[in-house]
Order: sequence, then C-alpha cells, then structure tokens
Amino acid sequence: MTNQPNYPQQTGDLSFSDIDHLIDNAPNCGPGTSQIHGYGLIAVTTIEKGNVIIDFSDRKLYVEKRFSELEQWRLKSGKYTGISEEKCVISEKFTKYSLLNHSRQPNAITDFEARKVIALRDILPGEEVTVDYRLEPVSSQAKSYIQHFI
Repeated sequence: MTNQPNYPQQTGDLSFSDIDHLIDNAPNCGPGTSQIHGYGLIAVTTIEKGNVIIDFSDRKLYVEKRFSELEQWRLKSGKYTGISEEKCVISEKFTKYSLLNHSRQPNAITDFEARKVIALRDILPGEEVTVDYRLEPVSSQAKSYIQHFI
C-alpha cells in the first residue's frame, strides 16, 4: 500500500486530516488560515532574513518528474514545483511546503537549485510565508493551467 495523500476529488485541496499529518520540513512555521487562499504557512517564531524556511531537497520525499509525465489533475491544480521548463518535483506526501501561497510581494524566495525556501526579509510570528509563483520555471503546458494562480 502506498502512502498517497488524500487529495479531495484530486484537486490538491488539503483536508483537516492532511493538516494534522503534515511532514514537518519547516520547523519555524505551522499551518494556519491564509488571508490569500485556504491554508497557509504561518511563522511561529521570528525568521531572520536569509534563513532557510523550508528544505525540500530530500530526494526520497520529493521526486523529480518530467512535466509530460504528470497527471492532468496535478498539472491543473499546480501540485508540483518547477525546477526547469522540462522537469519538476512532486511529493506523494503532504509537507509544510504544500502550504506555500503566491504573492506578488513575497517575503520568501525559492532557490530551485538548492531546493530551499529562504526569507527575503525578517518574517514575524503570525505572518504568512509567501513566494512569487511567477519565478518558478515551468513548461508552457503547465503555465497555461496556472495563469489564474498568478
């Protein structure tokens, strides 16, 4: 039996159960209600500028795939992280990385090569951690599905 996340109707939406079982790859943050969309990644301590917020470099947890290999529901819901125009990483389990929301004025940035999310400025407790999805390299097919997110 595989440990696949419980994607409600395969939309990528998180359930209460998913939130309770998130893999903790962001120790200074927790799940919370987002002012942007659904759940968000909320700082629970001060995160200083330049500090790593999330590490998604575990290659057993985050698997590299070609965009052409992704299921349609995953493409349409944006449940991947682009690392080039041809490749992305996905996880079959929910991690705190799943909670990141988009902002055009983010307080964090993704280092796609190192697979880390880094604070662009000091982030205070209670603040939602956000990144700019427009900086993510993705295939033209994937981009056509996620335009409404960004």
